[in-house]
Amino acid sequence: MKERILRGIPVNGGFGYGKVAIYRPELPTIEKRTITNEEVAKEFERLEKAISSSKEDLEKIYQKVRTEIGKDIAEFIQIQIAFLTDPLIIEEVKNFISKEKVNAEYAYSEVIKKYHAFFLSKETPVFVDKGAEIFDVCLYVIEKLQNSDKIFSILKPNEKCVLLARSLTPMNMAILDKNYILGIALEMGGKTSHVAIMAKAKDIPTVVGIENLLNYGTNAQEAIIDGNRGILIFNPSEKRIKFYEKEKEELAKRRKLLTIKKEAKTKDGKEIDISANIEFLCEAVTAKEYGAKGIGLFRTEYLFLSKRNLPSEEEQFTIYKEVAEIMKPYFVIIRTFDLGGDKLIPGYQENNPFLGWRGIRFCLANLDFFKTQLKAILRASAYGSIKIMLPMVSTVEEVVATKKILNELKEEFRAKNIPFDENIDLGIMVETPSSVFLANVLAKICNFFSIGSNDLTQYTLACDRGNEKVAYLFNHYHPSVLRLIKETIEKAHKNGIWAGLCGEMASEIFGIIILIGMGIDELSMAPQFIPQAKEFISLLDTDFCKEVAEKVLNFSTAQEVIRYLKKRLKKEGIALERYSYV
Repeated sequence: MKERILRGIPVNGGFGYGKVAIYRPELPTIEKRTITNEEVAKEFERLEKAISSSKEDLEKIYQKVRTEIGKDIAEFIQIQIAFLTDPLIIEEVKNFISKEKVNAEYAYSEVIKKYHAFFLSKETPVFVDKGAEIFDVCLYVIEKLQNSDKIFSILKPNEKCVLLARSLTPMNMAILDKNYILGIALEMGGKTSHVAIMAKAKDIPTVVGIENLLNYGTNAQEAIIDGNRGILIFNPSEKRIKFYEKEKEELAKRRKLLTIKKEAKTKDGKEIDISANIEFLCEAVTAKEYGAKGIGLFRTEYLFLSKRNLPSEEEQFTIYKEVAEIMKPYFVIIRTFDLGGDKLIPGYQENNPFLGWRGIRFCLANLDFFKTQLKAILRASAYGSIKIMLPMVSTVEEVVATKKILNELKEEFRAKNIPFDENIDLGIMVETPSSVFLANVLAKICNFFSIGSNDLTQYTLACDRGNEKVAYLFNHYHPSVLRLIKETIEKAHKNGIWAGLCGEMASEIFGIIILIGMGIDELSMAPQFIPQAKEFISLLDTDFCKEVAEKVLNFSTAQEVIRYLKKRLKKEGIALERYSYV
């Protein structure tokens, strides 16, 4: 069969090759059976038994995920257990059985269909995910009622395969065994979806957002998934298979060797702090294994989005404390909730979320919400080196207001003899042009800057990177963006604070050269890119990087910058293809 290449969104790196397995969850044929008054009680009993058995299974899955990955990710399963055992839904199903005089499986499916349709009609990622989770629970209960395991068996294969599906739920992901599921390809999903989060935690190569995936995959026999480049290849040629086998082997060797390298130093001895971007506890362990010198960005939004409501102070404290203890003696930068934008706030919609109620704006408008998180962070700071970072800062007043709240909480802690780090650092993400122009002022009231190159690019070039019609404009090598980055670093140093960068640019070879040349102090990236970034830095000389950085600032377009960098790397004898996805 002819080779076919499909492209999507890469959410977890690595390569996988195996037979194609397609997961198409559909309600089985459910016979509508009329029952007598005397049989109603028996159907109630069957329903309760199926729900009880499903709950036992899900609780085992919950415990497995909690033990192997972390209790933060296990919360996704807890949400499904809560829906499964919701007394109002169970009562509604029983009323349907009693009133319509029908069998339990038919009644259950009819009631759940209504909830499923409601959530899908909302057409927002949060509600669509919720609808999928509800449907998942429904299938599980139906299979119990029918004494079947047909639907979920594809998720537990006995041979190695690449799994294709329209979407997967947290429960589906929890079932998967990475020894048999060598890759995941989905039609739906994004970088912040449940699947993306759990794929990272399980370290399964994953690509999402592939259009017409199941149509193309129906007749495919084998597939290669490239989670670094966001590619899925059906019916790969022998040449293609050999290429990926070699690349997988070389990558494994390099990662094994490079995890031993503790420092990231240029040829002339300049040390760069390499830290990791994480969302989950298990990623902190991976980051340390790969040699991270800290956590440069701990995204906390999932704590809210996974539960659909505010996690308690105790829940947050436990997670922050564990990450701090895992990363000792290195620092952990906790970004306060960056809700809004592409991380939709449940129950709230606006016409332009990227320019609306997001990040620090949302937090300062919801003080109880904000204070709960700050209290948890302060408590955790007694157990390790923790720093606080504010997202989406665009005015000086936002930082001043936060410092006032923080000082009030510190006074409260002192009065109650609650231990915390008296000298905890407060920094900001520099991701708006206004924060760059105000950097001289902001640097006097902050302890550090972390440049969010993704949003800074988006706001500087006035383009939504998620909008395919203007996505071509999004390029962090545009000279206007590079000039803002250089200005931020210079103003930070002028005022005696350090500057890092935690966007995608931090792990890219062109970005590393330019940023070192501009004097960056820290680069924060996905854990899997750390060994390769360290290797690449060891090939560089700071004078070379400074020369390149000065040169690119004089260009007019991103294309000129990239062409120049390619030529210079070739001239220096550095093989570009070796770092093609770094």
